[in-house]
Amino acid sequence: FRTKDNDLIVYDPVAPTDEFLQQLASLNGRVTHILLGATTYEHKAFVGPFSRKFPSAKVWAVPDQWAWPLDLAPKALGIFADGDLIDSASSASTYPDDFREEFEVKLLRPSQRLGLGYAASEAALYHKPTHTLALTDAIVNVPAKPTQDYEADNLRGVGADAKTDKSLGQLVLALLRLTDFEGGRDIVDAYWSKPSSSDSLQRGWERNVLLSLFFGPAPQSIVEPHASFSKLPGAWRVAPVTETLVYKSDRVRPELQRWVDDVSKWDFTYVAPAHFEAGKGSPSE
Repeated sequence: FRTKDNDLIVYDPVAPTDEFLQQLASLNGRVTHILLGATTYEHKAFVGPFSRKFPSAKVWAVPDQWAWPLDLAPKALGIFADGDLIDSASSASTYPDDFREEFEVKLLRPSQRLGLGYAASEAALYHKPTHTLALTDAIVNVPAKPTQDYEADNLRGVGADAKTDKSLGQLVLALLRLTDFEGGRDIVDAYWSKPSSSDSLQRGWERNVLLSLFFGPAPQSIVEPHASFSKLPGAWRVAPVTETLVYKSDRVRPELQRWVDDVSKWDFTYVAPAHFEAGKGSPSE
């Protein structure tokens, strides 16, 4: 986010590669705040390396940070937070005035942890000038085609699955056949008995999406993903894996309902999640 003072607020930073730092520098702004919106490892992993590139920026992290298999303190992971990323309306919040002028924060914080000590905390961020809602894992917007953020060769590797081509896609199908998960052996053998002429890039994208969003997709969906994938684009959705493992829990649902109702009071018109694609969105959705 760019503030009225031309400062940059970074929510859930990605790896500080040379390419990304060059893109960030092209915005001609000063990074003043770095926000960690959840407790999951894939989001916290880059906060330490990223913040070291901008030592003058303040770091804010949701409370109840968690790590597995060792529940290491955030500092052990290189995260030196200046404060907790909590409700901006709370008397316990310590955000500076320049942050409060343009941003509001609402925190999902269930009182009980889930299995392995996982804390399902997530901070929703609202940028008032642009009416933009930023979230980490709560909802996703799956594009029908892969965007330029994804490496096409990697996706083609997932989609290329001839029986002997030694691709990642072939490995996925070979493992499915080996485990015979839900009759996967017969499904893979039938698929390999006839050559495929469909687009390996699109098939790789569809497989990649299904494997990341579902907790054990059906074998037929892994082998030929289009029918299942085609139901996903075109709407904001809760990722099935998140809904199944987190949001359906009785430990989370009461606090989740309060959080959703609270976030829906914001007048946002655009949603920027940490996964997949940003786009237009409203409280009613």
